[in-house]
Amino acid sequence: MPTNRVKHFRAQQGWSQRELAGRAGTSQQQIQRIESGKITTGLETANRICRALGQPLEVVFPSAAKALKRLQDQAESTHYVETESLEEVSAGGIEADPWDWSLKVLLEGDREPRIYPISAKDQRRLYRAIQDEPEGDGFPGQFLVFDSGGRRVALNQQCVVFAQLLKDPPSAEIEEEPELPDELVLGWRGGGAPMALEVEPDIPDEDGLGQLGDIFFMLELGMPPQERFGITDADGEHAFIRAGSIAYVELPLHLLPEEGDEDEEEGEDAEPATNRRK
Repeated sequence: MPTNRVKHFRAQQGWSQRELAGRAGTSQQQIQRIESGKITTGLETANRICRALGQPLEVVFPSAAKALKRLQDQAESTHYVETESLEEVSAGGIEADPWDWSLKVLLEGDREPRIYPISAKDQRRLYRAIQDEPEGDGFPGQFLVFDSGGRRVALNQQCVVFAQLLKDPPSAEIEEEPELPDELVLGWRGGGAPMALEVEPDIPDEDGLGQLGDIFFMLELGMPPQERFGITDADGEHAFIRAGSIAYVELPLHLLPEEGDEDEEEGEDAEPATNRRK
């Protein structure tokens, strides 16, 4: 569910998502995802959106603003910010962690480490998962699943030889997500050439997942190594992959169903995933 009132005040102004994005110095994709509650937004971007809408932060992001005030009071009194306080602000739709995080990981069979840009929210989640700390009442999955640079990524924890969470100074640059081929990429344990399967965008089932989303769901949940999952490619051909043989999986995000409601007023601003093929 949306954690903010960006769409409400944008509609009052009669602006499209693209118009608000231009006034706030961000992208239309970001506005769409912020409105739907799919992602949190950095404090600087949230303030720019509020200034563009002519509304204070506590009106547009009410829950986050209250949590942010408590976090600031905590920092002033103790000179320390607890992870739980950052999570509380994040739950309100704003990310108070100012760092640009990346996951540096070396998989068995790789000669060089991989570096994946990640969100601050995923940094906190992966920090726990890499240490095998359960989240809530659940258990850490066999695969680490996260989004990075327009891709959804799954890494086999048993293949992770080295992992480091890196932070860099915040970046003011705003980049559109790159266009990626409609391919599911599979890397193998012990190395070897990765395999790419051309696939169609997911059609959500009754659970809101298609075949691709279900793969990532099952990998994160933890599949027995000997279990196989099937993929139907763009030609209607079937492939079967043993979970324990995979080192990593990567997939363009635009092939997965959007989380949250689409803006029906956007028209040509919101390009359907099926029209984004090369």
